Amino acid sequence: MLQLGQAFFETPRVWSSSTSWLEGKILSVEGHELLQAAVDDNRGLLLIVPHQGNWEVVGLWLSAQTQMTSLYEPPKIAQLESWIKSSREQSGAKLVPTDVRGVAALIKALKRGETTAILPDQQPGPQGGVMVPFMGVPARTMTLVTNLIDRSGCTALLATALREPGGWRLHFLPASDALYSDDQVTAVTALNDDVARIVALDPQQYQWEYKRFRVQPDGRDIYAKNA
Repeated sequence: MLQLGQAFFETPRVWSSSTSWLEGKILSVEGHELLQAAVDDNRGLLLIVPHQGNWEVVGLWLSAQTQMTSLYEPPKIAQLESWIKSSREQSGAKLVPTDVRGVAALIKALKRGETTAILPDQQPGPQGGVMVPFMGVPARTMTLVTNLIDRSGCTALLATALREPGGWRLHFLPASDALYSDDQVTAVTALNDDVARIVALDPQQYQWEYKRFRVQPDGRDIYAKNA
């Protein structure tokens, strides 16, 4: 909860600061050669960025390095929309809506050899996910990531910005081979395993309060007090 509180209060500073300020707060980039090779590859790059550390840092830093298109869902507080959207686009990123048009724009961007990023551990609707294990517990998991890979032929990398005194340390890791499987269940299971690998870098910085396991195959609410 302390890490979550830090993320909550530091994010407005991240949004409102310059690209040069953010660059100065990046303490190191682990896997930079891997990232550069993927950016240079004309197949396009899909970054898998779990809710860990400060995911806003990944998008803002990388959009200054390469052409980037990302999905955007307006905040519940309408007055914040303009500020958040302009802040996320300040480094050159292009934001598209979280609908069919937005997904189509992502596929086109990837096919042009550009970069996008997806937060893979959000709760999808019934039609947007399949039930596979996450850390040994069934969890409805989005199929968007694997669908984007299938339809664009892009490369995928795992990414996170972990908080340390003085700034953030970026990490880029290769996705598992199984993520590229033609079998959807195999690929989505691999996605969860890859997210778990990222979480293991610093479990305290993962957003555990998000009720990832809310939907269970037997209809049980494991978050209920009497569960």
